Amino acid sequence: MTNIEASIICHPPIPLAHITPLETLVLTNTLECREIEASLVPFTDFGAMHPIRVRLHELIEAFRASAPHVDSALNIFIASRIIALLPARSGNADTAASVDIDLSEFPWPFVVQGHRGAIIEPPRSGGEATAIF
Repeated sequence: MTNIEASIICHPPIPLAHITPLETLVLTNTLECREIEASLVPFTDFGAMHPIRVRLHELIEAFRASAPHVDSALNIFIASRIIALLPARSGNADTAASVDIDLSEFPWPFVVQGHRGAIIEPPRSGGEATAIF
């Protein structure tokens, strides 16, 4: 049986000034990411992680910091599928608690879609790279 491998690279890099804290949190937990010259370069040789697990306090902080982008598809997804289902927090919130985010209904390429980058799958053995969108 043949194993098929594909690398994923987001090019051009996404300027950090153009990405919300929530988008950064999701991308850095879904793919490997590198910061280069005030930009984020998502990539992977292993495929995207599904679901992702993040610390609850990090998710809430990123969600609050991204509140000015209330119309963002990711904010709406997280608000309706994750935040709305969380129990009310008391003053003694567990900072080590984690939450799993199932991105099967919101694939990671939608996070970068509005940032005018191309997602590229480089070839493994000759041929040309393939743009996903």
